[in-house]
Amino acid sequence: MVESYLKESEEAGNTKAAQINKYGGSEVVEINKDAPKPTLSAGKILIEMYAAGVNPVDWKIREGYMRQMAIQFPMTLGGDFSGAVSDIGTGVTGFKMWTFPKRSAIAMKSKCWEN
Repeated sequence: MVESYLKESEEAGNTKAAQINKYGGSEVVEINKDAPKPTLSAGKILIEMYAAGVNPVDWKIREGYMRQMAIQFPMTLGGDFSGAVSDIGTGVTGFKMWTFPKRSAIAMKSKCWEN
């Protein structure tokens, strides 16, 4: 399981996130500039996000087409992202902490694979 937060907006333990608090159209999307930074727990890794994207599953969730999923509001959108592993929970293997070089370009899929 991956927990992630937007690195560039991190201040005092908080971060920025595109969230919904109910189902609906694009008008229900709110930019929360004070979302809590996820906490690390056993079996998880924490990712510092450098870029995030919204794909069709995000608007399907937003409009309520995925109600069978156990969603708790507020729900953070943008499951496609790139970033670096910033912390590793106990019991996790195959990952190591890494930071981006000052000049880099990277393309990633929304899943994490062990190296």
